[in-house]
Amino acid sequence: MKIDPQCPNDELYGNSQAAQFLSQQLSDRTPDQWELWLRNNRNVSRHVPYRIDVVHISNRSFYRPQDLAKFIEWEKSRRLGVLKLSGRAAEAMLAYGIGTATGSTTGRKLEVIGVHEQTDQVTKERYVQLITGNPFRVYRLDLDQARDIATQLLHAVGLPSW
Repeated sequence: MKIDPQCPNDELYGNSQAAQFLSQQLSDRTPDQWELWLRNNRNVSRHVPYRIDVVHISNRSFYRPQDLAKFIEWEKSRRLGVLKLSGRAAEAMLAYGIGTATGSTTGRKLEVIGVHEQTDQVTKERYVQLITGNPFRVYRLDLDQARDIATQLLHAVGLPSW
């Protein structure tokens, strides 16, 4: 919907569209709960820690996607406590991918790009090369290590190992 006279190129979300968008990004509330939250956030008599800019047109309220995105970023950092992490804590957040599209508090979604058997040109030792994405990493596993990981994966999903 492109009806904001001050910013004619802006796409605007109605209240229910904005609530749906917030629910997709911050899934701890349903769209109905976000709709009520947005209504309360528009109420200027209420004290709120973050007020999302709203465009009023003909007694209706609309939101710019970029304003909603700014709020989502603010809310996520508020929930994390806006801590400046260093050392092992920062490494753990990065390892889990917290705050990224493919990460969560339970870990990253594994994206395997390739698994290749290789032979070292110098030592002539065989090894397995494992390549992952998000983040892009290349791992070198000796054959015993690759076999141990494969056995552990088979056991984890309830299949017999070889």
